[in-house]
Amino acid sequence: MAKLDLIGVPGVGFDRRGYRLGFGGGYYDRVLAGLNSRTITVGFAYSFQVLESLPREPQDQMVKRILTEQGFIQLYNKSELMERR
Repeated sequence: MAKLDLIGVPGVGFDRRGYRLGFGGGYYDRVLAGLNSRTITVGFAYSFQVLESLPREPQDQMVKRILTEQGFIQLYNKSELMERR
């Protein structure tokens, strides 16, 4: 795949770790898996589409940032999410 600096990713929902709930075809997961690790991946969503957690499959890929109408959402790693509970 060509070197990309940034890619926008739609989704039905996103969780606070950056995992997305897509449309069921796995297309974006395959694209994200093939990107350079330095590519910035941004999920675009409304704030009501961002949840604490979502069900996910082993092939699901994360985005590095989530942008809503309210701005960028702070993403958490697993240990940070455990501390918030």
